[in-house]
Amino acid sequence: MKKLNLVLASADREYVELFMHYVQSSEFVHEVTMKSFTQLESFRYYVQHESSVDLILGEEAFLAMESTANCACPILLLSEDIGGSGATETGKKIGKYQPLHVLLSTLLSKYGGERNLSLNDGDKTGRTKVISIYSAVAGMGKSTLALNFCRQLTLQGQRVFYLSLEMLNGSALLFDAYRSPPAVDPANRLSKLLYYLKSERSVDELLTEWNAFKSSGATMNFDYFDPLHNLDEMKQINQQDARRLLDLIQRSGAYDTVVVDLDSAMEERTIAAMEYSDKLFWLLQDDALMLWKTEQVLQYLELHQSSQSLSALLHKTCFAVNKYLGQMVNPVRSSRIRVSAHLPYIAAWKQIDQPQVLLQAATFQSAVMKLCVEEGATMYG
Repeated sequence: MKKLNLVLASADREYVELFMHYVQSSEFVHEVTMKSFTQLESFRYYVQHESSVDLILGEEAFLAMESTANCACPILLLSEDIGGSGATETGKKIGKYQPLHVLLSTLLSKYGGERNLSLNDGDKTGRTKVISIYSAVAGMGKSTLALNFCRQLTLQGQRVFYLSLEMLNGSALLFDAYRSPPAVDPANRLSKLLYYLKSERSVDELLTEWNAFKSSGATMNFDYFDPLHNLDEMKQINQQDARRLLDLIQRSGAYDTVVVDLDSAMEERTIAAMEYSDKLFWLLQDDALMLWKTEQVLQYLELHQSSQSLSALLHKTCFAVNKYLGQMVNPVRSSRIRVSAHLPYIAAWKQIDQPQVLLQAATFQSAVMKLCVEEGATMYG
């Protein structure tokens, strides 16, 4: 089948970079050929001298009559006024901020012939996938990676739940940054849910009330729990509670993927979520003390886990170096640690006054998208 020759024109460099990287690292690379432009003059010259373009997708500033007057191909306006998770094309407009999986599927269905709509649909068996993020030391970027995972998976059309099992849930800052005024949960819904789980209330019964416990972010496009008021309640979550909580989220049938943000301490809930997960991303850093502490955690697990359980855990673990500068100065001594991924150092994050910038670094998001594809976080099989 002939590829769709698509031209993307937007002054938003971050959007263009993410769009291009997504196409190049997903199954759409077999169906779409892309050229992108962030400068008007370059775009104008190209479309006036290139006759093989099948479709132009651009912002209003690029689609002036003098730029596209001689174009024979269809032209769609990227609109910020249209959004959502469905096929949102209306007339000659299409929603800019819808999942890229949905947007590209819409374009291909109308301008690129028939295609297999099952691409990147999450777990083909219908089972919710659980991925967890861990580091032996706090402040390594667990929450940043977890939230960027959520963002990338939702852009691929997945339904995502973010579950923080940290004692101090720093993601609340990010959620509040997108809510005005900052939201308060007077009902303390997660506290009630944990009480019901401990009181042996059946999962089937709790499923009928699922929507009353979770929060939804209109801007974030994934669901989550608002933080607990009493930190002791998080500490009291044991292995059975953690497993029942994950069972509940899975059995709700509302999600393709659950992203779990783990606490660094080897608490019962942390170990239970590690064992429960389909994939574990373990963050490292090129720091001698941090690497030593990671080795200590692995020794702890060796003492408290059977060799079979530890082997199974390590088999599904991806060790990833965060804040990577191009080469490692400190050696990784443990034979159990095999680094298979690197995430870039982002200088702009050294001092942050606006938490939302953690989701706006195109270089980091590209690395996360690559991690999703290479480590199988996007789908099974």
